[in-house]
Amino acid sequence: MIGIVTINDYSNLGNRLQNYAMYTILSKYDETYNIVRFYGSGGVKDGDCYKPSLVKNILRVPYHMALSIKSSLTNHNQYLLAKEREKNFLEFNKYIIDQDEITPKTDYETLNAKYDYFVAGSDQVWNPNFYKMYINMLGFASSEKKVAVSPSVSVETLTDDQMQEFIRYLSDYKALSCREEQGSKLIESIVGRECTTLVDPTLMLSKEEWDQIIKKPVFHDENKKYVLLYFLGNLTEEYKGSIAVISDRYNLEVIDVLDKNSRYYTCGPAEFVWMIKHAELILTDSFHGSVLSYIYDKPFRIFGRVDGNVSMNSRLVNLLDKLQLSEKTYITKDSSLDNLLEVHYDKHCLEAEQKKFRKYLDEAFERGK
Repeated sequence: MIGIVTINDYSNLGNRLQNYAMYTILSKYDETYNIVRFYGSGGVKDGDCYKPSLVKNILRVPYHMALSIKSSLTNHNQYLLAKEREKNFLEFNKYIIDQDEITPKTDYETLNAKYDYFVAGSDQVWNPNFYKMYINMLGFASSEKKVAVSPSVSVETLTDDQMQEFIRYLSDYKALSCREEQGSKLIESIVGRECTTLVDPTLMLSKEEWDQIIKKPVFHDENKKYVLLYFLGNLTEEYKGSIAVISDRYNLEVIDVLDKNSRYYTCGPAEFVWMIKHAELILTDSFHGSVLSYIYDKPFRIFGRVDGNVSMNSRLVNLLDKLQLSEKTYITKDSSLDNLLEVHYDKHCLEAEQKKFRKYLDEAFERGK
């Protein structure tokens, strides 16, 4: 039995899709469950489930999510849209089976004995600025049960204390990997052992597999031609100007799935993937928005994330390099806006990465032995 320890963000589209992809992949190897961390009150020392400064940003389903949404929204229409969005997220959770919760009262010895393997990943589960690492780096698990599958470190340097945590928790892994080349090199330099670079699990599912979970938004007109926006950072005036030019040039309606005043804000993960599949063009600053566009052979362009988070932009650069996508995929103020709807993706590089990913898991879980 495999237990997944990852980030569970019940309001983030990319995170939920990553959770689903990881769950689907590992379920082909053994009975698999998602281990949910409960962000409760009260503190413990080495095994803290959270950093207190982050608790206000975390939603937990269903009751805590509803309270957080209701308290933060004053506009009644936004509140109704957010509730509909919550319902769609909760509906999607049926694809990911939760088994255990990690709370400040968890008996880690009992938890360790229950599973054959624990998987850390994917997403930014090893970002030291998010959480203390005892949970996310499987500090509670026996060494022969610890498998890393595409976790992201998402930082270029570590403090001395963070280095000690990496050494303490990663040195004895059965199988060690990271999602970005920089992260793998950083871990190797600190831990002193090989760290395999693997693609994000969302790239391991074919569009046919994604098709099994997609769902058309009930209000959407299928005859509509649109450019889909998915921006996690700020939409600057410069970006808005470029989007307006693109929309006008290609005669496409602009749909922003994160516009809290739009019905499209109600899209859950299943509806979001459907919208990507049927878009004429996707404009995004998101890693997973780019991945899904690529999987569905859709034209997309990337804008630099504007929120002061340089590491997020580096993740996208790594993705473009790994998939051998043209540099013109990245939009700057000097970029040409011609031929945006043309698609020329060579999937051979992805096939090689998928083969590497499967070989890593086969060896980690000793398939065929």
